[in-house]
Amino acid sequence: MMWYEIFKFEIKYRAKRVETYLYFVLLFLSALGAFDGIMQGQDIGMDKENAPYVVAKIMAIMSGGF
Repeated sequence: MMWYEIFKFEIKYRAKRVETYLYFVLLFLSALGAFDGIMQGQDIGMDKENAPYVVAKIMAIMSGGF
């Protein structure tokens, strides 16, 4: 049960920190930007927005490995 106490402490501690919310917002906005960059300005034809190829391109943009 020690892992539960550590987990509970970390959740409480991180919930009080401003950096947690700042990082969340930054990563969320960059993910939206990467998704918008893939979907806009490119004709993907019959590919769906969650096709493996499209998801791989989004992950490549997010990781910086074009």
